[in-house]
Amino acid sequence: MRERFSIFAFAIIRIYKYIKALESELAARIGVKGVHVFWIYTLFCEPDGLTASEIAQKNHVNRSLVSREIVRLEKEEIIAYRDEQDCHNKYNAKIVLTDKGKEVARSIFKAGLETQQAVGRNIADGELKTFYSVLGRLADNLSHISLK
Repeated sequence: MRERFSIFAFAIIRIYKYIKALESELAARIGVKGVHVFWIYTLFCEPDGLTASEIAQKNHVNRSLVSREIVRLEKEEIIAYRDEQDCHNKYNAKIVLTDKGKEVARSIFKAGLETQQAVGRNIADGELKTFYSVLGRLADNLSHISLK
């Protein structure tokens, strides 16, 4: 019998693979890069805006990646800097979704809800609540172990 950690690790790897495939499929459908999907969603949940550093932190990605890719989202008029003065000092500037970005975000949100419903099919709400709680604690525990 395999030990539990390998079962857990392989399941997480499979889940990650499927999430990335869904992300790529959605990104192609709405005309953004896969890496942008969760960033746009994060901004949708933060209407007052976030800095590039905050986007990186919330999405567990490198700050330099966000800085490079934000330029593309700005050119495509999906994001903008919250205040006119922020355009000059972009390092600590708050980034918000434009009207076009909000439409894209609504598409992402809708796809997320549909996926959530499909994934949770035939699983009781209580089981899902427990699962997500335990999964979050496992992620926290792993982060503490990996920092040692």
